[in-house]
Amino acid sequence: MPQLSAGPLGAARQQILTGNQMFDILRKDIQFIRQHLRVYLFVNLMLYGLIILFAVVAAKNPELSSSFRYSISKSFQSGWFAPTYQAYFVQRSFLLAFTFTFIFNLFVASGLMLTLPSFIIPFSGILFSIRIFILIGLLTGPTKLNYALIGTALLEGQGYILATFAIWYQSTWMLLPRRYGFSSFKQAFLAGLRLTRNQYVLIALVLLVSAAFESLTVIAATRPIFPRQSNGFILFQEGDSTYHISNSCVYYNSRKASLSDAKIVGVLLGDIRYFSYGDTACARISVEGERFDIQLLLPSSLWDKHDIQSRFTTLCSTLKHNFPNRQQQVTAISIDSSGRQTKRIFN
Repeated sequence: MPQLSAGPLGAARQQILTGNQMFDILRKDIQFIRQHLRVYLFVNLMLYGLIILFAVVAAKNPELSSSFRYSISKSFQSGWFAPTYQAYFVQRSFLLAFTFTFIFNLFVASGLMLTLPSFIIPFSGILFSIRIFILIGLLTGPTKLNYALIGTALLEGQGYILATFAIWYQSTWMLLPRRYGFSSFKQAFLAGLRLTRNQYVLIALVLLVSAAFESLTVIAATRPIFPRQSNGFILFQEGDSTYHISNSCVYYNSRKASLSDAKIVGVLLGDIRYFSYGDTACARISVEGERFDIQLLLPSSLWDKHDIQSRFTTLCSTLKHNFPNRQQQVTAISIDSSGRQTKRIFN
């Protein structure tokens, strides 16, 4: 009589058993969290609180926030992150973006940077976890809050919170084995290893959902909506200093506007998607007294579109909030086939 473990039927049975084991581990994970609910809630409060705190810091210090976000954007385009950048902003492939995001969040950020160091130096991974949440807060300041960023911060953050929660107990058990009922350091270490292994089933599930959500929303949110007009580089560059962000640039007169002004404008133009990753575009800051005018190219056929107007209103409102003593406006310039210019002011 053939054995059940042989052939396709046996393979299917083995998969079912594996699935049952996974569900059993998830049940134990949730049960462990319930048994230690106060510590779990404290870790949530501490790390999500860092996001809120540093989002406020970013809102109060727009120059610092803009410089930081620009640095992150530049680093994202090279090194380890280059394939992920290509997947999100050049190929716009959900499958590739999802795969790279999930692998990085689970194996690199959670595994190599949080959990593994804590088995060598107890609690050390928590320091990196704190750093991650500070970075998330600086990147998701109130001027950039939307459903995509909020959802990503909550979901991805929860994966790191679960890893930090496991680190707390694995490290505590290793440092104080007898207090927690273990006869030796080795026994406590192995118990922490089993706890962490089990928790990573839940961590992987949360980061799987997070990677899917992040990939879909970021690709959708960064799709270019403004047309490009290459003659802007000739129109705007004469006599001005230049600040580059991705493949785009902001021209400005260094005697009237500062590099910090250009950085802030560059980041905000990225926020409203006038500057898009991988595309070329340009703008110019023109200053007359306390009036700061952001000049950019936009066909007149788009001037009355509600979506375009609302984006310019958002940009001006953000600048007015951060620089209340200035008059902020956007001037859209349209150039027809004969070279004639027409303008519309938005404020």
